[in-house]
Amino acid sequence: MEIAMPAVLHAIGSTKDDIDKALESAKKRQTDKEDCERYEQMYSKADHDLNIKEREASLKRTEAETKKISHDAAAHYSNGSSVDDRPMKKNDNTNKLT
Repeated sequence: MEIAMPAVLHAIGSTKDDIDKALESAKKRQTDKEDCERYEQMYSKADHDLNIKEREASLKRTEAETKKISHDAAAHYSNGSSVDDRPMKKNDNTNKLT
């Protein structure tokens, strides 16, 4: 760019001041573009890191919920109760012939 642009501008009759201004403007655009790309990469990395933290928090919450459910289930069965200990409902229709 630093060689081609001045050569082209000189070939079409631009003055040295015009060439210098155009070259400086092109360098600034290139620098701005590089800065923008660098910020986009930083944003992407920060977003990725945040997503990982959210997944870790979700996993910890799920593990805690699973542990609580397991603990509650174990406590229910360790106190001597079971599904079979529940009172059965009397069904009045069992002895009727249809």
